[in-house]
Amino acid sequence: MTPAEARLIRSAMFPSMRYLEYGSGGSTIPFGRLASVAYSVEHDAEWCERMKPTLIATPHISMVCSPVARAPAGSGGWGSRTPFDAADFATFRAYVHAPDALPPAAFDVVLIDGRARLACALYVLRKLTPTSVVIIHDGNRKRYQHVAKYYTEVGRETGGKGAVLLRPRKKFVGVALADADIEAAYAKVARIRAGWHKSDRARALVRVAKKRGPAAAGGKATKRGAAGA
Repeated sequence: MTPAEARLIRSAMFPSMRYLEYGSGGSTIPFGRLASVAYSVEHDAEWCERMKPTLIATPHISMVCSPVARAPAGSGGWGSRTPFDAADFATFRAYVHAPDALPPAAFDVVLIDGRARLACALYVLRKLTPTSVVIIHDGNRKRYQHVAKYYTEVGRETGGKGAVLLRPRKKFVGVALADADIEAAYAKVARIRAGWHKSDRARALVRVAKKRGPAAAGGKATKRGAAGA
């Protein structure tokens, strides 16, 4: 996380806030200290155990461990064929649902900086108020644009991997989206990503064709004979 990203994220925080983060790490304690109560949801059991001792001095920050077993070698590491596909939500469902086990009060600020970020952003709508802010780190990635149906962008840092600040749209505040809705969002992104790849390939073929001349582009090469000169 760059200093500029951290400054943007801090701008949404205040001392009395209820804070939730998906994905624990170096920002857990600095950001958690700014809250009255904070929860950090983590999917990596080993990392979760390593973090617990560091939180002893900050009792208002609670670690929520939701372990996900690593998949066999060659499957993508955490049960996904690629870093982002439908399995990303299927594998991390319990992690995404982790806030259900917390006290029912809504959160003022939610930082999403772990796995299955699209799913987390959609699922956590049920825990928000009209003034809540959701922050997606690595917000420059195209796939996170698909939260625009549910959120209004209120801030962005484009440097580094990027961070985007979002506020829930009025009609989605407190809405409990079904898992089927989240799965549909993943399916839509997968279709669009497939289109991106096709477009990239088509553009690449056009560039190659232009370099090779009209014959490679599908046209007919002609020779001007002496008689027609």
